[in-house]
Amino acid sequence: MDLGTLGRGILAGAIMGLTLAGLSHALDYQVTDLGALDGVSSEPVAINNSNMVTGCYTMASGAERAFVWMPLVGAQDLGTLGGESARAIDINDRGQVLGYSTTDQGASHVFLWTASSGMTDLGPGRGGWTLVQAVLIAGQMSSCQEVQLDESRALGRSLTNNLWELGDLGQGPNTAIDVNGAGSVVGASYSARGNIHAFRWSPDGGMQDLAMRSLMSCAKGVNDSGQVIGRFLSAQNANHAFLWTDSQGLIDLGTLGGDSSGPMALHNSGQVVGWADAADGFSHAFLYTVATGMHDLGHLGGRNSCAYGINEQGNVVGWAELASGNRHAFLWSEASGMIDLGLLGGSNSTAVAINELGTVLGSSTTANGETHACVWMRRSETAKEILAQTQ
Repeated sequence: MDLGTLGRGILAGAIMGLTLAGLSHALDYQVTDLGALDGVSSEPVAINNSNMVTGCYTMASGAERAFVWMPLVGAQDLGTLGGESARAIDINDRGQVLGYSTTDQGASHVFLWTASSGMTDLGPGRGGWTLVQAVLIAGQMSSCQEVQLDESRALGRSLTNNLWELGDLGQGPNTAIDVNGAGSVVGASYSARGNIHAFRWSPDGGMQDLAMRSLMSCAKGVNDSGQVIGRFLSAQNANHAFLWTDSQGLIDLGTLGGDSSGPMALHNSGQVVGWADAADGFSHAFLYTVATGMHDLGHLGGRNSCAYGINEQGNVVGWAELASGNRHAFLWSEASGMIDLGLLGGSNSTAVAINELGTVLGSSTTANGETHACVWMRRSETAKEILAQTQ
């Protein structure tokens, strides 16, 4: 056997080994359709570390209804505050759901739902505030449990209805996007020169401009370490993803050889996932670490991909195109690379989040063309749920 043949054989064996590893990993997962209750479609919103899911159904009338889903129990409509619609925003590890609902008077009120008490009306925001984002932390609201807009100025409201204004970066207005467990808020505000800048507000430090040297920037998320992700206009007049830390300030995450990039999520150790333009002109999912920089996660035989979520173990989820152009949900890990999580019988799927048990939340089209929320659970986790129910 000549060296060329031997080399090709070794390469084929290596590829087959990677393929079988990915296939084995994929076979560990079982997809479950979360259904649509009496609606025509369902949308995933969030998953906690007990595999409880919250999301929204779209009814035939077009109204939305919030739901909670639990393994072996199924989905439950959370109801409303007297109106026609309700939308979930987040769920914490105690199974509490935060969202907003219309009342019988047509007003939009914030609600907190628990299994024991059902839906509790937290009241409207002053002046008809519009809810932008809210986060539940460790079973209770953080010190800024509602991040809202009041005449385009971000405010927070505690459960005791103590109101306080975040301020701005010199000219206002501002928009709050995310809040962490310590009550730090991030978003975008107009600077004194009239440029839109990313900001971080903290109870102790107040308002901080995260990108003073950029003409335009916006923060997207903040972790419990106070690290911030967002996008800014680079010197090359292209939008780049950034990571901001107390010690290093704004870090340009760059691209994969193309023009632009965007972050979608980060975990508490500062790893960032999202999408970036590659040299081939298409957008690829990426994983960024301070130690190794931006890593191309590839695709599933097609051209484009995007990463939406990451857990603390560094497992990444999102969607990637096949050679056909259809998009499939993927799970990426350092050990197995990118694997196709499959479908609910339709042609497209996407994954939006992954919890610490490795359960993946997403959505898929069905055989009849509807889009349903779904979860991909490890078969070992499914067995545990069944065992727990029989004890």
